Amino acid sequence: MLFPTLLSNALNHLLWLLCILIYSIPTHSQNNILKANFAPSQDAFLFELEPYKNFSNYPDFISFQWTFYSVPSHGTSLLKFDLTSLPPNSKIIRAELNLFHSTNSGNQGHRGKNACYLKKITSPWTEQTVCWNTAPSHTLEQQVYLPTSQSEDQNYFNIDLTSFVKDWYNNPAMNFGMKIDLAEQIVYSSMKFYSGKNMLLTKRPELIISYETMSDSCITLQPGPESGKDAFVFDLMPATNYGDYIDFISFYWTFQNQVGSG
Repeated sequence: MLFPTLLSNALNHLLWLLCILIYSIPTHSQNNILKANFAPSQDAFLFELEPYKNFSNYPDFISFQWTFYSVPSHGTSLLKFDLTSLPPNSKIIRAELNLFHSTNSGNQGHRGKNACYLKKITSPWTEQTVCWNTAPSHTLEQQVYLPTSQSEDQNYFNIDLTSFVKDWYNNPAMNFGMKIDLAEQIVYSSMKFYSGKNMLLTKRPELIISYETMSDSCITLQPGPESGKDAFVFDLMPATNYGDYIDFISFYWTFQNQVGSG
């Protein structure tokens, strides 16, 4: 006669809880909020009046609607950040973009009704070959609004790009960057910032990402059918093997008035 047949339901439940506590081993989880700064990895300017010309070394990150010898034309810019240096399994908390008004080029600065959108690009492009006629596609979803400038030299700081960056980080193959584009194409409107090619390093576009490093909070160890081992031993039946015993148990009890332990 085996001891488990004499256990009450209450004792069985208590021992089952004990097994759960033993086999579930908590580990220390540390979530550190960190910050990383990124400079552009690619940028380019696209000009409607020169649709086949590549402007990969353009000093401005700009969008405008202007006239050139009485001919109206549109200009826009592309920008991409490489996020592959972020640690795997990170959680993006917030991402902010800083854009600095440009004064070093001959282009018009902030002018007219110049509210813009930052739009997420949805197809590949290469800064050394892209031009107006090969411009990548973009989406209006999650576009980020830049309101009309309040001064001719206004910087735009702390632009919330969290939704963009989460998508780029979680789907790196779909990180094609973004473009700046006027909200309305009204003649003599312009919004101009330094690009990633400008000689002033401290004025180039800056992406600041706050993130957490994540670790597993629990490791579960269980005896497996091949590598795991468990067994029951009983001093009243010292030569009997209980390799397939259903309980993980310890007791000190009497069996037909004879004291036994397991």
